[in-house]
Amino acid sequence: APRLKAVIRDGSGVNTSDLDAATEYGVMVVNFPDFCVREVANHALALILACAKKIVRHDRLLRTEGWAAARAINSPMGPIHGETLGLVAFGNIARALARRAQALEMQVIAYDPYVAPPVFAEYQVEPVSLEELAARSDYVSCHLPLNEHTRGMLDARFFSQMKPTAYFINTSRGAVVKEADLIAALEAGKIAGAGLDVFEKEPIAPDHPFCRMENVILTPHSASYSDATFAALYRRVGETALTLARGGLPEFVANPAVMARRRR
Repeated sequence: APRLKAVIRDGSGVNTSDLDAATEYGVMVVNFPDFCVREVANHALALILACAKKIVRHDRLLRTEGWAAARAINSPMGPIHGETLGLVAFGNIARALARRAQALEMQVIAYDPYVAPPVFAEYQVEPVSLEELAARSDYVSCHLPLNEHTRGMLDARFFSQMKPTAYFINTSRGAVVKEADLIAALEAGKIAGAGLDVFEKEPIAPDHPFCRMENVILTPHSASYSDATFAALYRRVGETALTLARGGLPEFVANPAVMARRRR
């Protein structure tokens, strides 16, 4: 495609784009990293609360087995306030989630070697190692981008370091987790449960092991969605395409090294 000037990704992640190849051929990869920040932060918080208060399990039991059966699973249950939320990566969505968790009086810690200390200080979040985060957190929320360095990063070693009462939340990318290791940790009772919006391979089938687990809450990669947010995104995609057609530049370029050699 010798006339190709840009590829527009209608979202934030660019793990489906070959940035190096695009740069080599002078093609801009356009994305919208500020898209759905609040939506995903809200979804992650919803999964945390649903896990902590066993809302889905209570609902199922109350409908099928009655009041006593539903109340029988109350314990163990943490108070949420005073508990520790650990954020794996501390980008825009994780920072938005930190603000929400602090409003619930949670303690927030985070692992991200690429974020400067003043940023952690600004958000009143304690930077820690990945190992310390696993050991201290009552809820671990994953916000890693998917790339060659993060693929399979959260594995059996990580899950073995978590508290048996802790929950794992993932609204980032499924492939940053070794899914077989997470399944094994859940089956062995090494962690209390999980709230998952993303999976190693999507869509998952109804007979996936996660679908049999009562302590796992599943959503279909929908954390980013709201009617208004997607309407705004599609409008921005159209406006960006028009800007490029007129010879202008997009607001965001995921491969900035291309700018010196971009096709015109």
